[in-house]
Amino acid sequence: MTAGQQPLLGWRLWRLHGGRLRSWVVDEDWEAGPNEARCLASTHPASVFDQSRGRCAHPPGMNCKCGLWALWDYGRCARKAREESQRWDSRDVVIGLMAGWGTVAIHGDEGFRSQYAMVRCLFTDAISDRLPDAAERRPGWWERLIRLMRVGEPGGKRAAALRQAAELYGVPLLSLEDAIRLGVLSEFGVPPSRIREAAAQLP
Repeated sequence: MTAGQQPLLGWRLWRLHGGRLRSWVVDEDWEAGPNEARCLASTHPASVFDQSRGRCAHPPGMNCKCGLWALWDYGRCARKAREESQRWDSRDVVIGLMAGWGTVAIHGDEGFRSQYAMVRCLFTDAISDRLPDAAERRPGWWERLIRLMRVGEPGGKRAAALRQAAELYGVPLLSLEDAIRLGVLSEFGVPPSRIREAAAQLP
């Protein structure tokens, strides 16, 4: 555990819920501006939190899963979404960047959990919940898959909900490709190695 002053930046998954961002694990909407972690150990299923003890007084707690989590790299975040795709409609999944500060639990090269966090940027790219079958694996299948993963038509429901969320949280909304091309990730402070890793995910 560390109590640092400089915010950490990480990749995070949310679910779109009525133009708001909802936690990936529990049914809690994020607030615009700073969010403070609460330990939910005694109120949520044991598969999510350890119910054998009371709540942590000051999240993120030791030997607990509480805190506002983020992952260090885009690829790991996207894999998490795909691995857990049966839980949510992939059209509701949003990937973005968050800043975390206060007391922070570092989880090696995986990511961190923080006491406080706020949304910094949202991406229009959707996470596909399936890979194409053999019949679809002909020339151009990857490009077709990527097109399916994008927001879609400007007037689509997902696109409208994303725009509403970006406005509510006061953050930029753009594609990962544009964020890399325009230097947005660099401006936010994403390390060059993490930017190269994210760029490797693009077609």
